[in-house]
Amino acid sequence: MAEQQFLDTVRIQSRAAEEDGLLSSREPGRTAILIATAVVVVSTMAFLFAIPFVRTPLPKIHAFIPMYEAALIVTDTITAILLYGQFARMRSLAMLTLASAYAFCAFMTVPHLLTFPGTFSDTGLLGAGNQSTAWLYVFWHGTFPLFVLAYALVRRSGDRKFASPRPGILIAAAVIASGLLAGAFTLLAIPGAGLLPVLVQNGDYSRMVSIGVSPSIWLFSFVALVALWRRQKSTLDLWLIVVMCVWIFDVGLSAVFGSSRYDLGWYAGRSYGLLAASFVLAVLLVETNLIHGRMAETKAMLSGALEKNQERFKEIFDNAPMVVTIKDLSGRYFFVNRGTEQWTEHSKPELIGKTVRDLFGDTDYTRDHEAVDREVIATGKPVQREFVTPHPLGAQISLFAKFPLFDAAGRVEAVGSVALDITEQKKADAALNRFFQTSVDLILVTDRRGKLLRVSPSVKSILGYDVEEMIGHNAIDFINEADLESTRTQMRLARQGQQMRNFETRYNHKDGRVVTLSWTGVWSEDVQQHFFVGRDMTDRHKLEGELRQSQKMEAIGQLTGGLAHDYNNLLTVILGNAELLMESLRNQPDLLPLASATVEAADRSAVLTQRLLAFGRRQALESQPTDLNVLLQGMKDLVRVTVGEQIHVDFLLAAEPWIVKIDRSQLETAVLNLVVNARDAMKGVGTIRIETTRSSFDQEAASISPDIRTGNFMMLAVSDTGSGMTPETLTRVFEPFFTTKEPGKGTGLGLSMVYGFVKQSGGHVSIYSEPGIGTSVKLYFPPINGEATQHFEDQNARDELLTGSESVLLVEDEPLVRANTERQLISLGYDVVSASNGKEAVALFEDGFRPDLLVSDVIMAGGMNGREVAETLRRHNPDLPVLFMSGYTSGVLANGDGGIPEGMNFIGKPFRRSQLAKAVREALDVKAPAAE
Repeated sequence: MAEQQFLDTVRIQSRAAEEDGLLSSREPGRTAILIATAVVVVSTMAFLFAIPFVRTPLPKIHAFIPMYEAALIVTDTITAILLYGQFARMRSLAMLTLASAYAFCAFMTVPHLLTFPGTFSDTGLLGAGNQSTAWLYVFWHGTFPLFVLAYALVRRSGDRKFASPRPGILIAAAVIASGLLAGAFTLLAIPGAGLLPVLVQNGDYSRMVSIGVSPSIWLFSFVALVALWRRQKSTLDLWLIVVMCVWIFDVGLSAVFGSSRYDLGWYAGRSYGLLAASFVLAVLLVETNLIHGRMAETKAMLSGALEKNQERFKEIFDNAPMVVTIKDLSGRYFFVNRGTEQWTEHSKPELIGKTVRDLFGDTDYTRDHEAVDREVIATGKPVQREFVTPHPLGAQISLFAKFPLFDAAGRVEAVGSVALDITEQKKADAALNRFFQTSVDLILVTDRRGKLLRVSPSVKSILGYDVEEMIGHNAIDFINEADLESTRTQMRLARQGQQMRNFETRYNHKDGRVVTLSWTGVWSEDVQQHFFVGRDMTDRHKLEGELRQSQKMEAIGQLTGGLAHDYNNLLTVILGNAELLMESLRNQPDLLPLASATVEAADRSAVLTQRLLAFGRRQALESQPTDLNVLLQGMKDLVRVTVGEQIHVDFLLAAEPWIVKIDRSQLETAVLNLVVNARDAMKGVGTIRIETTRSSFDQEAASISPDIRTGNFMMLAVSDTGSGMTPETLTRVFEPFFTTKEPGKGTGLGLSMVYGFVKQSGGHVSIYSEPGIGTSVKLYFPPINGEATQHFEDQNARDELLTGSESVLLVEDEPLVRANTERQLISLGYDVVSASNGKEAVALFEDGFRPDLLVSDVIMAGGMNGREVAETLRRHNPDLPVLFMSGYTSGVLANGDGGIPEGMNFIGKPFRRSQLAKAVREALDVKAPAAE
């Protein structure tokens, strides 16, 4: 800090010294003003004193003119050179003008000297006549004030600064222009003298006054003096005022009051002229001497500062927490700091004169260092490399910056090196990169404008893009248009210092769907970058939606059950009174039909209220142990009559069903409702499959849906190959009075009654449907308590988990189901690679992945269903075993006759781990035929 302050002081003093030396910029001091004033006063008094004696003849001194004008030439030339030098530093038009004025005077003095009569010949050289010298004097003394006037006017208008990097060209042009102007006047005064008025007659030049030449010169001089006086702001302006005052006295004594050569006025005027030419030169020389003095002081100060800084730099390098070395061209150290001593565990005397090879032997580390040193010497450019440095405490990663040091001739004379231990930083970077590479959340790094700089590989599973497809693009290319403005707002708030946490933005998946991400982000002012971590909220939102739907259905059930219960009580009264009224009106045939219609309407209303009570779980159930297989066997004829001959009905009943406790009549009604709905969805043509099977759900399987409970259940499923339902319809199918049928063809209470009956029986309902594929409704009933417990224990005992180590390609479009299934397969020992759709699975296969088993969902988004995926992969590998999964029953994979294709491996969703383990093992252990 002290050194910096010292150097700043030196710079300020150097700048002040330079500015002090520039007469055009330095304000005149009090001393300068007093001296200038004294010169003007003395000159004025001498001028006034000489006026009465100006025409007094004096002896003719032939050497006067040569000495006088030679002095003028030297004085004006040196003054011009110094002023041109100031122009070179200032690039000022005014300074260029004034320097050219003195150059012009020097040029004009030469022909005046050569043509002066009696100096070199009686009439003068260059062919001059009697008038030539006089007119040269007039041009000379009349033009200089005009130059000074131009200088003052340029300064007054603000001056102009030239930006030219080569001021010498402008100086040369100005000198040439001054010489050409002097040459033009010379030509006019000598060959063209006859064109000019006569100024000298018989040695008398008083005509200069009578014809107005001398007064004109005086006028020009006075105007220049006034312009300088009004502009006076610098030392140069002050002394130019003095010059113009003396110049006026010169013209006055020589050409106004005087009338002939060699009289007192003529000698006095010439003396004033020489004096006027000397003022600016004298001041310039004084200022130049001061500059040299200050430069000497500055040099001494800089030398002291340099010596002091060298010591300080050496101290800094010695104490710097890094390795600093300097080697000669042969690779021998001649400077090392303390960090080098600690790093090598050698003292400074032991290191000086040694090479890297002397310290580390003939190793790759040594050869790498020598190669980099040679590169620095050959190119003369710095090189930066990372080296794994051998060290007693273990290898260290060091960052070396090597740079050339040059001699006065610009040749490389040494190689400097600075090294920093970055081992811990590398470990931290590696850990951070592992986190970045393995994060299941999406990590984005963008610049302030949203350009993506880094993208974590998890983007493939979340948005479907490869990393390369996103880097370099702007994030707005992937954000859903509706969320662009809110995202920009969050980024602006982050740059203002506010932390971004849990703000949601929808991104567009590569396949076109929308993915909601919850973001946490920060802005780094140091690197001018945004850092975002986004969590995929798709599954969470799905579960939240299912939970809300479940809560909604619970609330609707309580409301409708309560209303139906109260209304049922009222119907009891209405029906009872109506029946009594019929008894009383048997003998009144005109009124009996009215009573009969009332009873019929009350009966129909009672049926509706019973269905609402079933949905609200308030109906009176007559539950008894029931074998679902026996109940369904008894309904076969009724079902086939209900659906008609064009629809095929397939019964697949479990071999060992669990006994459940239910209301048989209510279950029969529920099955008939489901069958009728399936028939209507198929519009009279298709296949209905009625199945029973035992199902068990552990905690992991139950986590997929909030409606599923853990434990054993007996499942009854009714599936069809009809038109299916949209996701929007699926969210409302169990609501009372909601129907997709045409007006008059459905009450909307069938499925709501089924839902309420199953819930009241302690079970749950799931429905799976795809537009154009079909629908499967599954009813789950808990077994009778004692048998359920026994069966659950027996099942766990019997189902020893079958494991393996083969590779499995898992294809599932639902992220939550895919993650759950992948986790179960991995726990069973399999090597699993997952794909979110058929196209991705085929791409993995084409890239060289050859699984031992394909486990695929059947109905998937993305353009390919599971059967098409299997057929595509089996064209490459006909022996590839396939295990299909589906929320439908196995009937969705049936042939046209309703039968399951031969060799088809199938597992229904949801499934337990033991069921999955058994199904996978069976598919792997039996070579599957080609897909149908």
